[in-house]
Amino acid sequence: MKKLKNWFIGDYLAKTDDVFLRSKIELLYNYCVAFFLFGLPYYIHISIVGRYYHAVAEGLAMASLIALPFVLKYTHNVKLAAWIYIIQQIIVSNSSIIIENGEQNLISGFWISLFILFSFFLFDIKIGALLIALMALSGAVSGPLAPIINVPADQRLPMTPDVILLPLFLVIYVTYMFLKTRKQAEKQIKEQKQQIEYKNKEVTDSINYAQRIQKAILPSHRLIESYLPKSFVVYLPKDIVSGDFYWVEKKLNKVFFAVGDCTGHGVPGAMMSVIGQNALNRVINEFGITKPSEILNKLSTLVEEAFSKSGSDMRDGMDITLCSLDTVSNHLEYAGANNPLYIYSESDLKEIKATKQPIGRFESKINFVNHEVKLKANDVVYLFTDGIADQFGGPDGKKYKYKRLRKLLLQNYDKSHSEQKNIIITDFVEWKGKNEQVDDVCLMGIKI
Repeated sequence: MKKLKNWFIGDYLAKTDDVFLRSKIELLYNYCVAFFLFGLPYYIHISIVGRYYHAVAEGLAMASLIALPFVLKYTHNVKLAAWIYIIQQIIVSNSSIIIENGEQNLISGFWISLFILFSFFLFDIKIGALLIALMALSGAVSGPLAPIINVPADQRLPMTPDVILLPLFLVIYVTYMFLKTRKQAEKQIKEQKQQIEYKNKEVTDSINYAQRIQKAILPSHRLIESYLPKSFVVYLPKDIVSGDFYWVEKKLNKVFFAVGDCTGHGVPGAMMSVIGQNALNRVINEFGITKPSEILNKLSTLVEEAFSKSGSDMRDGMDITLCSLDTVSNHLEYAGANNPLYIYSESDLKEIKATKQPIGRFESKINFVNHEVKLKANDVVYLFTDGIADQFGGPDGKKYKYKRLRKLLLQNYDKSHSEQKNIIITDFVEWKGKNEQVDDVCLMGIKI
């Protein structure tokens, strides 16, 4: 029997790990075998005693059920097999109602219970309920037909033990399979939950360690304030690690600072941010380039070279705002890849537009534009990524947008750097509310 079962449904079972699908396949196969083994003696008995009408109905049921294992083997379609069972069950059940002259008895109750169990076990609740309603409707039609057809009374089944035991046994068997499947499903779900929790812990631990590495690479607030005393950084990663980064370096009396937004966020974005920061350090320290536009040109080349070695067609890169500030003369130079620069000066928040191309591979490259500005005392410079502006929230669930960001900066430019930082974070968090953060957030402010 085991070899026969394996021949019929072994390949189908091997295709799936879904305990519910496996149980449906096994239920249909085992039900067919049980029905045939117990139904054959019953069929022979009712044929011998002359219950030919019931014998025809029973023969139809057996023929259709014998076909089901072959359907499972050759189509690997448990739904098709289930529908064949349901259709034959409706036909046989209504035939029995007509033969029994519309009378319902204990045997009918067992078969109806079996149909209900199968309907809910093999299909979802909606389809199961629909099938039960269909069975009830067809039974309501078959009842009035019985007197018209008027099957002879000697064709009706007596309430003998052999007649009762077959549907009773099958009801018990299907109920057992249902409870067994539920227990197996609970066990599998528990095991899968444990596996997921373990893997999730491993991944989370790895990402948390990556966060420690990323924090170690990012310049500390103490270092930034030693170069730029009246400065602040708002840094809010969407995930544990971030594709946004901030960078600071000093050469003689010049301080270089930047805010970058790499392709993606999370782990991929964080890897890109490490490439970007390392490349910036190389451009300044190894190649000795100090002009922002030329730094970005070289940075773009280095990022492109980093990916070209693999031979892949990766187009990942970053948007960036890069500045150079002469701390003696307050002379500022700026170059941007897609990201602009805001400068508060003379009661106005001015925007210096970026070159419209990213760092990395780009179809029609041009040189980045260098901008120069003479700053005065109390002027404020703002560098940022698009994380704040793109955040959905507020009463209508709309984007924050740059207009609101400009207004917020204009209202608070004269506050201390720590106050500005707290105000921006608070406004962003309140705007976001219960909405998911859509992107990494990074904003740097420097007061002269």
